Amino acid sequence: MRVQRLAALLFVTVLIALLAPVRAESLDRPSLTVGDYWTYRTNTSFEAGFDLLGQVTSSVTAGESATVLNVPQDVFRVVLNGSGTISGQVSGPVGTGSVSGTWIVTGEELLETDQLKTVSSVLDLSVDGLFQGVVPFSIRATNTTTYHVVFDGWRFPVSVGSSGAVNLSYVYTQDFFAFGNQSHARGAGNLTLTYSMGNGISLDTPAGRFTAYPIREAWPDGTYDERYFSAAVGNDVKTESYNGTGVLVSTAILQSYRYQVLEPARFLGLTLVEWGLLVPILAGVGIVGIVLWRRSRKKRVLPPSLREPPT
Repeated sequence: MRVQRLAALLFVTVLIALLAPVRAESLDRPSLTVGDYWTYRTNTSFEAGFDLLGQVTSSVTAGESATVLNVPQDVFRVVLNGSGTISGQVSGPVGTGSVSGTWIVTGEELLETDQLKTVSSVLDLSVDGLFQGVVPFSIRATNTTTYHVVFDGWRFPVSVGSSGAVNLSYVYTQDFFAFGNQSHARGAGNLTLTYSMGNGISLDTPAGRFTAYPIREAWPDGTYDERYFSAAVGNDVKTESYNGTGVLVSTAILQSYRYQVLEPARFLGLTLVEWGLLVPILAGVGIVGIVLWRRSRKKRVLPPSLREPPT
């Protein structure tokens, strides 16, 4: 009778487990720390006909208080630095031909600490090159934009299959210089970004293999980013950007990173595992040293008559 009851209880337990709803995979907000960084290999194609290859690093440099668009808030300051080469074919004031050269990008973002939304962005791009290998040219572009989150419908934790929208108001200024022509623009407006997240996949990168979740960030003009976010690195391991017709125009893939919240705890610069390996070695060395020391003392105190038999 007791066996039958146990069997019935086991059957009910299994049945409840099978019928219980499956908990959706979800992602929590990354826990950023000053000193975290992510370096990406980038490849960007411009409709003008040339490509930018190189690498870009984003680094968390500070946690502070700031006032953006008259709104005081706690933010993370993230600094951007990158460089690389340019190549391709372009049409310019002096005709169509090949271009080659280098580019440098610097920038800074402020991320509000609650949901890591961008509230301020400064980006400066410099390109210096040669047209047809002989004619020098320069391009300079600087954009400064500040944002106010009016409504946030995409908040951590986010789960597979979920979607949402974020409404923003913004103010921007932009300066552009190319081939001797300079322009300045400024303006303000409202913006709605939509988001959705798919199932996790395994991605191989130069920094390793990670489980990543594709998050689509779509803009009103039809452009969108496919961001593959990994909780193991606290950021995207890959990003693909598409223009309004669905053509891939830019990729970024993780090369190296530091995400300190998941690093093992350290004491005097070593992890617990490293201490676990080091302590037995030190103990063994100490024991050998003591044995050798004792043996040397015994040799020193032996009288000559015991070391050498009488003849």
